[in-house]
Amino acid sequence: MQTPEHAPVKQQAAGKMRLTCPHCKQAARVRHSRELSDVYRDGIVECQNIAQCGWRGRLGVEYLATLTPSAMPNPNVDLPLSPYVLPTSNQALPAPLRAATLSPQQLYNKKQTELFPTDKY
Repeated sequence: MQTPEHAPVKQQAAGKMRLTCPHCKQAARVRHSRELSDVYRDGIVECQNIAQCGWRGRLGVEYLATLTPSAMPNPNVDLPLSPYVLPTSNQALPAPLRAATLSPQQLYNKKQTELFPTDKY
């Protein structure tokens, strides 16, 4: 779900993100950002359609979950394992962690609210 202060994000090839203005849908760029924590950045975004739109706003970027555990884990970072990693995917978890991964059928049978424990937020 988008909040008004966040510009829509479109995914491009090779894993690059493209920001667009939420009003005119033209390209937007991050003008300034700062790291607020190990998993969150806050920034100022501006529409590149300056002559016709000129919108500026705030953007928040947050790491939400782990797909593949780090070989050098930071003890200050506590990201849950994503339930969306399939055991046969290229990003599959190591065998001992696969037990925590839900299959597509298990995901289908669960309500979205059950996938994210509320005690973590």
